[in-house]
Amino acid sequence: MKLGYGVIRIEEGAFEHTGLVEIELPTTLGQIDKLAFSYCKLKEIIYDGDWEAKRSELENNKNIGKENDLLLAAKQKYATEPNAVSGAKRQETAFLRGKTETKNQR
Repeated sequence: MKLGYGVIRIEEGAFEHTGLVEIELPTTLGQIDKLAFSYCKLKEIIYDGDWEAKRSELENNKNIGKENDLLLAAKQKYATEPNAVSGAKRQETAFLRGKTETKNQR
């Protein structure tokens, strides 16, 4: 499940009793109500940023409601690896490089 950029709040019980295993959270998220992730199967959070810092910020500002232990225990996974170039981009670059070399060799 991916929550789009601009989502600032997850309401009480939003994913309660779901089979949710993975969720992508936007950096705009500022509040998670109580029981939002209770009784689900959440294991991983996809977050393009420092999830530990964001989690601490939410906890310190009391913006994570009670009984969201699965969210707090979930491991972070990046949507895009930091400083990584996708395989498609590498292929495109290699293809373009080949075209350029071919033109230069003529």
